[in-house]
Amino acid sequence: LADMAMELVQHGVYDYFRKPPHLLELRIVVRRAHEHAKLKMELEKTRQRLQNISR
Repeated sequence: LADMAMELVQHGVYDYFRKPPHLLELRIVVRRAHEHAKLKMELEKTRQRLQNISR
């Protein structure tokens, strides 16, 4: 089980939920995924700006 968890993390999994998911648990996981995606986009934009400044 630990090996599978490590492999999943390497593929980008950062959260999980049990089946069947409880509605509150599902909302939390979706909220975290959305926030994670927003932060990744913001980070990429910041990297691009820094790259443009460095030129």
